[in-house]
Amino acid sequence: MDDPALDHELGFELLLVAALHEEAERLLRDRSEARPRTAPLRPKSMPLQRQYPDHGVR
Repeated sequence: MDDPALDHELGFELLLVAALHEEAERLLRDRSEARPRTAPLRPKSMPLQRQYPDHGVR
């Protein structure tokens, strides 16, 4: 099973996976270091309203 072409292909795939993993870790780190949102999306004084409110038991 010593096929140099196969070894070369597997080596390339391992390098590609390692590069993608490193990029994913960098993106997650950048995202976690980003400034957190300071204002809530919805003020507490504005309760969540359903798009289709329940009109009671049928």
